[in-house]
Amino acid sequence: KELIVENVAMITEVVRNFEDSSEFKKILPEARIKEKLNEDFMLTGIIDKVMIDEKYNYYLVIDYKYGDKNFSLNEIDKDYKLQLPFYLYAMKLMHPELKPAGMLYQQTALLKESKDSANEYKMKGMVIDKVSVLERIDPSLSRIQGVRVKRDGSLYEYKNTIVSEETLNNIIDKTEKTVRDVAQRISDCDFSIAPILTDFDQMKKDSVSCRYCKYGSICYSKNKRIGGDKDAIY
Repeated sequence: KELIVENVAMITEVVRNFEDSSEFKKILPEARIKEKLNEDFMLTGIIDKVMIDEKYNYYLVIDYKYGDKNFSLNEIDKDYKLQLPFYLYAMKLMHPELKPAGMLYQQTALLKESKDSANEYKMKGMVIDKVSVLERIDPSLSRIQGVRVKRDGSLYEYKNTIVSEETLNNIIDKTEKTVRDVAQRISDCDFSIAPILTDFDQMKKDSVSCRYCKYGSICYSKNKRIGGDKDAIY
């Protein structure tokens, strides 16, 4: 109990210091998603936090995770780890007047022995490559991992953190296509097994889709498609 209370106090201080310093002053905690996708489907959910810069109409979505969490453009291209891109898409539907500035994870489990290490508190994710916007998110430019400014005032390139506004909007558009494709497959009663066939363990014949599936060892689809035992009886 003492450890939990101490950890909550530590992360609360980190979050409050960030919010106090940021120019994204309008804060929507547990922002509710309830938006009509089409005649048959509603998009619902809750975003941990949305921060809005009302002066320049940018917004930032933040998700709290107890453990360490991050993602990459490569993973998004494969249509997994889409939680934060889904939040951006939902915000586009609910607030089309706003522009996306980024999507970030904030780790909440901070170790006592490393509480003085700034790296422990840094958020991870993607933000747009505009120094002027980043300075309004975080004037110190020290709270987001991968955000560093050169002497000439430009940003260091960090592929999976610093992205163009166009790239971020493309991610939103791709997420919309994925959401609508899934809705259409549900309408068509298409529940075919189609595990992601990249990033799998060649020895275990497990793809990223099968790693936590209790039926993975007897899955005909997985075994047939990624080189497992094709002659097994199911």
